[in-house]
Amino acid sequence: GNGYSLAITDDGKVWSWGNNDSSQLGRVTATGSPNALIPVEIPVVSGATIIEANAFAIPTKAHSAFIKNGEVYTVGNGEAGKLGNGSTANKSSISITNLKSQSGGAEITDIELGSDFTLFLNINKFPWGVGANETYQITIPDAFSHRSKGVDYYVPVLSSLTPVRIKLSSVDVSNAKQVSAGWKHGLLMIDNDALVLWGDSSQGQGVDTLTTRNTAKTVGIESPIISSGYKNTYVLKTNKTVQSYGQNDKGQLGDGRTVANSQAAATVIKNDNSILQNVKQIDDSTAITTNNDLWSWGIYPGDGSSFSRKAIQIAPIGKELEMTIEQGGIINGEKEIKITVKNYYNEPTVKFTQDS
Repeated sequence: GNGYSLAITDDGKVWSWGNNDSSQLGRVTATGSPNALIPVEIPVVSGATIIEANAFAIPTKAHSAFIKNGEVYTVGNGEAGKLGNGSTANKSSISITNLKSQSGGAEITDIELGSDFTLFLNINKFPWGVGANETYQITIPDAFSHRSKGVDYYVPVLSSLTPVRIKLSSVDVSNAKQVSAGWKHGLLMIDNDALVLWGDSSQGQGVDTLTTRNTAKTVGIESPIISSGYKNTYVLKTNKTVQSYGQNDKGQLGDGRTVANSQAAATVIKNDNSILQNVKQIDDSTAITTNNDLWSWGIYPGDGSSFSRKAIQIAPIGKELEMTIEQGGIINGEKEIKITVKNYYNEPTVKFTQDS
C-alpha cells in the first residue's frame, strides 16, 4: 500500500505494518491508531486467503480489504462508500461487509482497491464495483436529468454506496477471471483472454486514448495476467513478456523511452536493452521471472535510485545466504563476534558484541 504493508504467513496469520493514518492497518490501541514499525498480527482476519492494500490513495484516505471464507472484511477510510458498508463512514477496526449478500450471495474470490473505489469478483465470475464513479470506474452510466426543448440532459452518477454489477456496453463480462484497479480505472480479463478497460485514461492507461473511457474497450491481447499501476496498465502476454501502457514521467512504461505517456503498447526491456522475458508474475511495475528473479522499473525500483526507465534485477527470490561467524577481539571488556554475510550484491561485514 501507499506507506504500509500487509502479509499472510504460512500459518494463516495476517500481519500489517507502516502508516496507519486512516486505521488501514486494522489495529486500534488505547492511544488511537499509531503507526506500526514492526509487523502486528490482525487476529480477526486470521485465515484470510486474499489481502489487499490501497496503493493509490494518500495515507489519510487509504483502506484495506480481506477475503475470508468468501466474505469481504474492510477497514480504513470510507470515502464514496468504497468500504462496502452502505455509507461513507470511516472504520477504525476491521469488520465484515455486506458485499457478498448485496451482490447475489455468491462467494467472493478476488478484490482490488482503487483510490476511492473497490472492484471484486465472485465465484460465478461476475465482476462488481462499489464506491466512486466520477470517471466511470465502476461503470455506472450518466443518469437522465431532464428534458428541455426536445433535448434530453444527463448528469454523472458520482458514486454508489451499494455494489453494482460491472456492465459494459457491447462487451460480455459474465466470465471474468481476473479484475484489477488503478487510481481511477479498471481492468478485466475474461475467459477468452480479452482485456477489457474502462475509466480514467488521462495518461493512455485505457489504451489508444488519452481521455476518460465511459464505455469499455476490448483489446485483442492473449494474456494470463493483468495488473494496474497508478495511471498504468500492465499485461503479461502468453509469450511471457510484459506490455505496458500509460504514464511514463518516471519510467513506468519500462521501455527505456522518455516520452511522457503512451496509449500505444510498450514492451518492458532490461538494462542491456534486451526484452524482459520468461516472466511468470506481474504486479504494477514489478515482475518475477520463471527462475525466481525479481525485476522492477519506474519509481523507486529498489536499487537505491529514484526511478528507472528499464527493468532492474533486484535479487533472486529465495537465494540462500552464505554466512560465516568468527571470534573477534575484546572491545570495552566485551567479546566481539564478526559475522560475514555473502548476499547477491556484496560481502558486508557486520560486528556485534556478544551481548547483542
